[in-house]
Amino acid sequence: MGLKVKADSKEQIAEYNVEFERVDNSTHSQIDEDLKKIAEEKCFIVVNLENVKYISSVGIRVILATANLLRNKKGDIVLTGVQAQVAEVLNMSGLKEMVRTELSNRLATEALLEGYKLY
Repeated sequence: MGLKVKADSKEQIAEYNVEFERVDNSTHSQIDEDLKKIAEEKCFIVVNLENVKYISSVGIRVILATANLLRNKKGDIVLTGVQAQVAEVLNMSGLKEMVRTELSNRLATEALLEGYKLY
């Protein structure tokens, strides 16, 4: 799987689409590598999870580690397209309290632009 990233017009926010149906031991290292690569250049990442039907604890750790990395540089992460079964896992793990979710990439980008005064 190749790294597919779309940056907004201000080049401050990157969008990353997870193309795997499962974020677990077999896929987490690719996602982690991709997100770290993006975080080297961007402070804000919108992660689209619309294809993800299952996320394990290792996937949650990848998201949390990325959030911490971005927040250390005054950035943030927002999750979009979260399916019901994944939302339940995020809620039970407590991650939903630590990482913002939005319905779409557009809403996530707008929230970041407004919340961090990126315009």
